[in-house]
Amino acid sequence: MRRTEVRLLTLTGPGGVGKTRLALRVAEDQAADFADGVYVLKLVAGGPANAKVAERLFLSPRTVNAHLNSIYGKLGFNSRVEATRFAVEQNLL
Repeated sequence: MRRTEVRLLTLTGPGGVGKTRLALRVAEDQAADFADGVYVLKLVAGGPANAKVAERLFLSPRTVNAHLNSIYGKLGFNSRVEATRFAVEQNLL
């Protein structure tokens, strides 16, 4: 993650092996090393449209939507509002 040519890391694997936990841990460990910080839930909680999030992450809006739906499904949420509420309640934001 500290290599300048690396802008995005994708974790893949079967469900239930801990990809989300690993991603959150890496984000936490790496946050201080990046001037802009590590954005996961903050982008979603900030409320921008998928197109804006996609632009910021250099992805397509369709890809962002797929990732958000995957996150919501894993956490049992149906919307950004629920994800944001969770983040606030867990002191993640």
